[in-house]
Amino acid sequence: MSSTQKVGLEDVAVGSEFSAGPEILEKAEVEEFAKKFDGQDFHSSGIGPAAALLKGHATSGWHTAALTMRMVLNGGLPFDADMIGLDTHLRWHKAAYVGDALTIKCRVLSVSQPALYKHAVLVKASCRTYANENRLVQTMKVRVLLVDKQTKAIGDTFFA
Repeated sequence: MSSTQKVGLEDVAVGSEFSAGPEILEKAEVEEFAKKFDGQDFHSSGIGPAAALLKGHATSGWHTAALTMRMVLNGGLPFDADMIGLDTHLRWHKAAYVGDALTIKCRVLSVSQPALYKHAVLVKASCRTYANENRLVQTMKVRVLLVDKQTKAIGDTFFA
């Protein structure tokens, strides 16, 4: 499905697949993120024993996760709803490097109607982040509550 099309709550279906990206890992952004959020020298400079072990200037896994979230919101899970994260499982498989182009492919694993919320849907999904279209660098499984953006009041009218 095109990443520009929004999917309404009534149309969220098990097995639906979406993709988004690319997000390019620019050297200046990789180094800035590392200095601000992940103080390990090999992420901010691309030198040292860990950089040698990783065979290059590897981005922080947390940077990969942050860009994955950006892609999720920009079409990876293109729901026409507010998305409230309930839990996530994140795994890094391989390093992503300066210059890589990250893309994601997401799949809806389950959809259910929460008993307490009449204007929401509970979704479990899996997203795979790839570097340069073919190297799997991260997998993420999420459980999110999708809340209809048209809901005007949260109080008694939100609850079933």
